[in-house]
Amino acid sequence: LSGRYPSLLTRVLDKHPSSQEVPDFLGGRDKDSTGAGPLRNLSEAALSSLPGRRLSVLLRTGEVMSPNAWVQVTFERRVREMPMLVAFLAVGNMDCAEVLLDASARVDVCEWWGTSPRRAGRTPMEALL
Repeated sequence: LSGRYPSLLTRVLDKHPSSQEVPDFLGGRDKDSTGAGPLRNLSEAALSSLPGRRLSVLLRTGEVMSPNAWVQVTFERRVREMPMLVAFLAVGNMDCAEVLLDASARVDVCEWWGTSPRRAGRTPMEALL
């Protein structure tokens, strides 16, 4: 489960606020959902123009906690939660994608959109095409 579903702990607490077992299990495993720090809600234009060297500094200083962090971006009039790698590939920012891959970003995850039911979207490979 770790790192594969954005904001999983937040959604569980929202739907089942009195549950103890699930939050105990997920605690500490959902850090990538909020790990993007200042990049969490960037626009498509901002993602496409962010220099790779700036992302590298953000990762090194801990402002962005993980190369596997999730961002929330509006693509095709839909709000989507996606791994940063998918977001940078989708907007054609290969410099930032390379920085994330060099930092060991996961490639076995996909974006998610919709509310109920949530739908799986593009993987990094599909975003590249």
